[in-house]
Formats: sequence, C-alpha cells, structure tokens
Amino acid sequence: MKIAASVVGLLLIGSMPAAADPNQYRPHVSGPPAGVMVGMLVHYGQGTSSGSIEIRLKSGKVVNFFTAAPPIRIDGRPVACGIPPMPPSYQRDPGVCESWPADVRIGVTRVRVPYWKGRLVGERILIARDLNVIR
Repeated sequence: MKIAASVVGLLLIGSMPAAADPNQYRPHVSGPPAGVMVGMLVHYGQGTSSGSIEIRLKSGKVVNFFTAAPPIRIDGRPVACGIPPMPPSYQRDPGVCESWPADVRIGVTRVRVPYWKGRLVGERILIARDLNVIR
C-alpha cells in the first residue's frame, strides 16, 4: 500500500505545471534605445524585480514604462527607492529612499527617458532604465 501511494504522489507531482520563470515578469533590454521621450514625471514605483514610471507628454498623453532592472538610474546614479517622496511635502522618510534626488518631484520635474520596445508576458511594452532630469 505504501508503494502505491508513493507512485500516485509521484504521478501527481509530475503532472503539475512547472513553476513560473520569475524572469518572464522582468523586462530586459539590449542594444541602443528605440527612442527618447520627454515629459513630466507623474509616477514612479519600484519593486524587487521590476517597476514602472509614467511621464505626461506635452500633448497630455501619459506614457507608462516598465523599468528594466532595479534600481533605475536618475542622472546616471542608481536610485533604490520603492516609493519616492510625494506631494505636497516631498519629505523623504528617514531611512527610506535616501538615494532619491531632492530636486526630483513627482508631478513637477521634467525628464528625458531613453526607452526600448519589448514584450512582457506577450504584451508590447516600453522599457526604461534611466531618467535624465531636464534642468
């Protein structure tokens, strides 16, 4: 009886789908950027394996970019920050987001975003890994 239960257990485990590849949810870039967009930074969020930023173009359209590999770089400096200082105070929480540049403000700062085109879980996306502040 023990052998039969073991065989059934192995059959059940063997028929289960393989664990999802965590890299399928992490956008990757290579080669030169597809282009550059300029707009106001209106959203930033970073998790452990990916994140997103949004900019509002002069036309009013909001464009979403997935981040290629945390941390994203702002003016060439890596910024390890899940949620940046937010309006209205823009105060940084002690011990959190200390690498966030003091002059970069959500809803105020204009940025230049080099981007790549890619796919993530079958969907077409734009991918960014750098923000450059327009001063």
